[in-house]
Amino acid sequence: MFASAYLTLASIIQGVALAALVQRVEGTYGSYDATCWVMVAATFLAILVIWHEYLVMVIAYEWTPSLIDSVVPFVFVAAEVFTAHFVAHDVRNWLFAYSAIFAAGFMAWLVTWRQTASGTKRTRPGDQHVVVFRRVRAALVLGSCGLALAAGLLYNVLGLYRVSLLLTGGILVLGLLFVGASIRFWDRVASAGR
Repeated sequence: MFASAYLTLASIIQGVALAALVQRVEGTYGSYDATCWVMVAATFLAILVIWHEYLVMVIAYEWTPSLIDSVVPFVFVAAEVFTAHFVAHDVRNWLFAYSAIFAAGFMAWLVTWRQTASGTKRTRPGDQHVVVFRRVRAALVLGSCGLALAAGLLYNVLGLYRVSLLLTGGILVLGLLFVGASIRFWDRVASAGR
């Protein structure tokens, strides 16, 4: 029941986020420059990665959800919808919204770690590789959150608007680094949960 309920919730929420992004792009794509398209790509990547995280976690783990387990998906969708809203509209606010996605990701990491650490769950892939991957991924998420937040805070002060393509490209690269650091983790966790 856990997997079905949680995956259904994740599907609906990620569908809402994707619809917000599509609606934003559909209404404004005629005026997009390279920076705008990089923002679209980074936002789409975040939506895809969050969906995949939920898929892998429900394959591998099962627990009795707490209130925080219900809160996390809604925090994700709020951050994703705001991120989609600011695509091609406001790079500074897009950075703030994107940092909120990373913050929600760290919150999700903490919840999953807490729920699966006791060993009383259906599956607990506890080999050393999974633990190392978890820590590397947590560091990437927390570091990315800090960098996106700092870039947003210093956007006008440092004149980062002059390098907005480089800045948004950096966020996309951080997302791709997370995916690269996660592929083996996802494979190990999912195969242990079967």
